[in-house]
Amino acid sequence: MEMKDHNTLVYINDVVTSISDLLSSSFGPKGAYKIIIEDKNYRLTNDGTSIIVKGLNPQNPIAWVIIDAAKSHYTNIGDGVKSLILMISGLLKNAKKLIGEGLSVQAIINGYSIASKKSCEFLDRIALKINEDDLNTLKNIAMTSMTGMTEQCKKLLADIVINAVRVIRDTTVGTFDPLNIKLYEEYGGLVEDTKLIRGVVIPRGIVRGDMPKRIVNAKIALIDYPIGTHEFKKGLEGRTGCKATIRIDSPLQVRSYLEEQNRLRLEIINKIIESGANVVFAGRGVDPDAQRRLADKGILVVRNVDKEDLELLSKVTGGRIIGSVEDMSEKDLGWAGLVEERYIDGSYKVFVEECRNPKCVSIIVRGGAKGITRAYGKVVEKAIRQVKNALLELAVVGGGGATEVELFLALNKWAQTISGVEQYAVMKFSEAFKIIPQLLAINTGMNPIDALADLVTLHSKGGTWFGISASGNLVNTIDLGIIEPVTLKKEVIRSSTAVSISLLRINKIIKKGNELFKQFFRVKF
Repeated sequence: MEMKDHNTLVYINDVVTSISDLLSSSFGPKGAYKIIIEDKNYRLTNDGTSIIVKGLNPQNPIAWVIIDAAKSHYTNIGDGVKSLILMISGLLKNAKKLIGEGLSVQAIINGYSIASKKSCEFLDRIALKINEDDLNTLKNIAMTSMTGMTEQCKKLLADIVINAVRVIRDTTVGTFDPLNIKLYEEYGGLVEDTKLIRGVVIPRGIVRGDMPKRIVNAKIALIDYPIGTHEFKKGLEGRTGCKATIRIDSPLQVRSYLEEQNRLRLEIINKIIESGANVVFAGRGVDPDAQRRLADKGILVVRNVDKEDLELLSKVTGGRIIGSVEDMSEKDLGWAGLVEERYIDGSYKVFVEECRNPKCVSIIVRGGAKGITRAYGKVVEKAIRQVKNALLELAVVGGGGATEVELFLALNKWAQTISGVEQYAVMKFSEAFKIIPQLLAINTGMNPIDALADLVTLHSKGGTWFGISASGNLVNTIDLGIIEPVTLKKEVIRSSTAVSISLLRINKIIKKGNELFKQFFRVKF
């Protein structure tokens, strides 16, 4: 029988357990926050991804595997990183016990694979279907994802998230893209000052002080072309895609070159003015003479706007990004009800608001300090991602550990019906689900043993959705609006199983340069 190297198994378990212990106190609605020191800055968070990715400086390959898994999971789902790592830890601990009892690694892997697939099937059976227009359910999903916040803050931020999702879904086809909801974190206020903007915020100021600071009924030109003489050569290169060289051999040619530059500059300025634009967002430079002429016409100008921001402005205003002003006309312009420069968080920014049918909106997240504002921003981002996940399958399950208790009972019962040594692995897999309600009980001040026993009793009597509330009571989570997307639960199960199996397949850790490595890979020249 193939047996796993005991020292390697112990090492892997120790590393994963250390990481899960770091996260366990931050799990659930009453989880503790961590302060992560980054050079001279700090990060206040109870978000699993931030704690793992920003707070750890791993010195071993097992930690790298866990961090990569956390990053991948967050990229795909946007939440559930703590649940993922806690499940991995539970699965590995149980695998260690099985190996100690004589089961082979392959039998455990087979059993875990079967259990993972069966767990997802059970989820499909118990999941509740929702309507994509049920904004109240979507709001509850957003609030459930907002751990470590007061109920008042949850309601405020959840309302903003749902309004943002509704605007995007009204103006786009199919499932909305979370990237079309831009988040801006501005410290120096209260969380109550957080607001939704039907538009975008450009983190740059107006180029001249004598330009208007506020334009109502804005007709917006988006120009990705230099406006000015000093940018003539760069503009030529940008339009042709080729390296441009201007060769001058005589004083007469110098005069001709300067006259041509002046003619082109005036042509560009006149085209902008003739189009009727009263706001210009330029992706490149605007020379002083062009700035003066446009300011004289009452045109607001912002220069050196990032390409990404120009594309967002195009989505929001309906304008076309103009690569050359030669064919520029009024139909290329975008529109916004208001364009205004404001001084926020120590710098000037231009707000583009009140757009008719924006395909992108912005949420300005406010907080009393930079670390707190960043934490609020992370909470809002997670909420947006969970609403999107709910809309993918239009199915939800109860939170508060209710789903995990139900899976534990269903999978444990089903394991009794199968034969072979895999049965033991399936049963141990089911036991890993218990760590979720146990930690929720601990972090809400309950006795974990009593809480789990009471939950098992309730579920055995048909109370499928009984779980643990933030106040430390056993409640029907669906009735209280403690709900989560079934997509999130499935992905946690699949990812934790895949990572655990990968780690179980490791039977030796070889460091490059040791004697064994040199013996087999010595190269003679």
